[in-house]
Amino acid sequence: MLNTPLKADVAILYDYDSLSSFRIQRQSILFDPVAEMQRLYKVFYDANIMVDIIPADRSIKDYKIVLVPQMIIMDKALTDKLQTFAADGGSLILTYRTSVKDRDNNLVLGQIAPVEMNSLAGVYVEETESLQDYNAFLLKECGTFKDQSGYGGIFRDMPTVDDAEVLYQYNDMFYQDYAAITKNRHHKGAVYYIGCTPDENTLCQVLETVIDEADIVKISSPDGGFDTSDFKTAVF
Repeated sequence: MLNTPLKADVAILYDYDSLSSFRIQRQSILFDPVAEMQRLYKVFYDANIMVDIIPADRSIKDYKIVLVPQMIIMDKALTDKLQTFAADGGSLILTYRTSVKDRDNNLVLGQIAPVEMNSLAGVYVEETESLQDYNAFLLKECGTFKDQSGYGGIFRDMPTVDDAEVLYQYNDMFYQDYAAITKNRHHKGAVYYIGCTPDENTLCQVLETVIDEADIVKISSPDGGFDTSDFKTAVF
């Protein structure tokens, strides 16, 4: 039993080129790509779900859920891999400031973010806004999360929906026509686009829905009690 390998169903792609790009060009006073990754990870940690944190060039075909937080640097090999993953039945989670620049840290001219992944995500982002507050705007529920509400801040993409389902939209003046969080069916899988930093409760609701759809078991730990997350691994 002690020799039984531990297999994670969830992976977070962590890219050093993207981290370097953000150090070169700050996106917001509050924006911290490491903290944003940790916010996503915390939802799985609290549910005692093992997560692998892996480089962008690692294989992802054996995972059920793959998160791609703030990966501003992207290339065709990676976008192709993500499209294949979703097409084969995986759940893919993209965030704002993903697939904006090429491997040389240059903007990709003539294309709209997320570059090479508009049809995959079901949205295209023509405008963005850098904010200086965690609680800068309200979020309004739609569809799956009807009767729920929240707030967001730090950064805001303004995605125009093509084929995606709108889960949350912005609920402040001038921005109500834009989606905040979307879901797009892609062949056998699903692609979620998170266009801002939502509050913790909103983020939990979205990610827990993804977890349930992927048929991954959640285990709640009582406060101060057991925590099976001691078995989590980070693979580099």
